[in-house]
Amino acid sequence: MNIDRDPLALRRELVGRINALAERRGVHRAELARRMGVTQPYVSEILNGRRRLTLTFIAKALAALDAELDDLILVSNRLVVTRGAE
Repeated sequence: MNIDRDPLALRRELVGRINALAERRGVHRAELARRMGVTQPYVSEILNGRRRLTLTFIAKALAALDAELDDLILVSNRLVVTRGAE
C-alpha cells in the first residue's frame, strides 16, 4: 500500500507512530489524555481509528509527549511526505 496516495494508510501510519512514541515514553492513554486536556475515551477512539485524526490532535499529542514533529516523521523510516510529488 502506498501511503503517498492513500490518506487512510497515512492516518494509520501516523496513529501507529503516536502509539509507539507514547509507549516508548511510558505514557498510557489515560495519562496522555490528561496531559492533552481531553478525555481518555476521546484519545482511545482516535488511536483505535474510530475517530478522525486531526492536526490539532497530533500537535497536542506531541506536546503532551514532549516531542517534536521530527520525532513522529523520520526520513529514515518509510513515511516521507513531499509536496508536489505526483
